[in-house]
Amino acid sequence: MFALWLSVPEGRIMRKTLAAAIALFVGISGAVAQDMRGQPVADRPRSDYDPVGLRAGGFLVLPSIAVEASYDDNIYAQESRKDDDYIFIIAPKLLIRSDWNVHYMEFHAAAELGRHHDFTAEDYDDYQAGLEGRLDIAQGWSATATSDYRRAHDERGTPSDAGGREPTEYDMVYSALGLNRTETRITLRALGTMTYYNYDDTPGAGATIIDQDFRDRTEYAGSVRLGYEFMPDVNTFIQGNLNWRDYDSGNRDSDGYRLDTGFAFDFGGITTGEIYAGYRSQTYDSPGFSSQSGFSYGGSLLWNPSGLTSVQLSLINDLNESTLAGASGYISNGASLQIDHELRRNVLIGGRIGYTENDYRGLDRLEKMWTAGAKADYLLNRSLRLGVSYTLTDRSVNVTGQDYTRNQVLLSLRGSL
Repeated sequence: MFALWLSVPEGRIMRKTLAAAIALFVGISGAVAQDMRGQPVADRPRSDYDPVGLRAGGFLVLPSIAVEASYDDNIYAQESRKDDDYIFIIAPKLLIRSDWNVHYMEFHAAAELGRHHDFTAEDYDDYQAGLEGRLDIAQGWSATATSDYRRAHDERGTPSDAGGREPTEYDMVYSALGLNRTETRITLRALGTMTYYNYDDTPGAGATIIDQDFRDRTEYAGSVRLGYEFMPDVNTFIQGNLNWRDYDSGNRDSDGYRLDTGFAFDFGGITTGEIYAGYRSQTYDSPGFSSQSGFSYGGSLLWNPSGLTSVQLSLINDLNESTLAGASGYISNGASLQIDHELRRNVLIGGRIGYTENDYRGLDRLEKMWTAGAKADYLLNRSLRLGVSYTLTDRSVNVTGQDYTRNQVLLSLRGSL
């Protein structure tokens, strides 16, 4: 449709007008498209301060470790009882990646060990390991594969928190296969994924145990995205997604689909992003859960107004699984703004503000959450980095006793080779 419209004599003027209109329109949305050239300030390579790593044949080995100290004035994320504590964290990380002219392979492993000064029941040991690779088949064509394992826990105050005496721990196994076509006006991205979740039971009040087996599940998903560059730097696309969510207990099984269309753009790496909208539907096997369908949307924007500053905007709309009895799931609508600035070559500062609204289906429950924060990083040299950050979280719920405010401060020292 757009190609036909732009074929009229005024096409050159219309292309410029449309490009400007798209840039202005997406300025209210946001998350950076993966295949765009632009990079935010915080992620850019710095030849004088980036770790050099260790060479091992055709691979580069990048080990690092972070030592962190954090203060949290409301570790349980509660309204009336506010317990504060100091948390000490050790986070080692290992990255091994190939340095080949074609194809790519990467192994990564990381851990985060958190220890509380007073409330030791909140201690946690998170870790993960994974392997991913890319096979360059022909000019513009590549296949990808990913496998990842994680041992993690539910954060306090999040919709999935069971409210036990200890954080809920779980295992996650993720695998994916993809096919990509790039470097042409017609692009293709196809991806198939499988994610398995296995949750541990959580100690409750007294000697009770909060059963979490009902959350164990396997999620399958397949997506295809077809794009067409109908004018320089602007790509229109259509993407579809199918999903199947199979619970071990069978009580929340469902399947659904989502179909979106939108634009992706890259204006010289200065302004990059995408915006899309469409329709989604999720159908549940249990007669106690009604089908959920409706308008869907999302988007992302990265704007580099100068070589020292980057602005990122994001807009989300998604249907998530719920742990609350009677709720089939909840729809999250949210937006966030992040600004990063390079104060000096080795001094980075940034700030972020975000809003999320969780609307539960099947329950009269609406969560509104604001987050705001600031951070600063000082790169001493290639091997050492100092960091400090502050985060404010404020949640309000239309259920008595569910509101909370939380302040968190973090100091970190990271060492790398």
